[in-house]
Amino acid sequence: MDDLIQRLKFQQQLPVGRLLAQLLAREITGQDRPALLVPIPLHNRQLKSRGFNHSSEVTRMLAKELGIPWSPWLLRKVRETLPQHNLGKKERKKNLRQCFRFDGRQNLQHVALVDDVVTTAATAAEAARALKATGVKKVEIWALARTPVHR
Repeated sequence: MDDLIQRLKFQQQLPVGRLLAQLLAREITGQDRPALLVPIPLHNRQLKSRGFNHSSEVTRMLAKELGIPWSPWLLRKVRETLPQHNLGKKERKKNLRQCFRFDGRQNLQHVALVDDVVTTAATAAEAARALKATGVKKVEIWALARTPVHR
């Protein structure tokens, strides 16, 4: 999984996104499906530098696999942040504070955030906070991988 995520994210092998979406779709069970899938966004500067949002690529294909609408524009990263991979848990939370904004005019009750890797869950928690601030009642985090928890 690590190799596939790296190939999508850093080598721009976009077809890998379809495989990752198919693998994630197999893990999605239950009847209570979200009304919308939303990828974790990149800041505009990072998006311009990278050329694409890897989470959007996976989300787009996952939405097609599951028959759930998605939007790459409703959740935005409005403040540039430091790269998370070099930060500890406390620094990650501080780094991400109020960096996301969600356009909640759709009156959505249930949304799933889609990301590649959850490490400390700081990004997911801050994005979920932005959704809940606009009235979303239930936010799920759907990720391709979870880093091991070190105690």
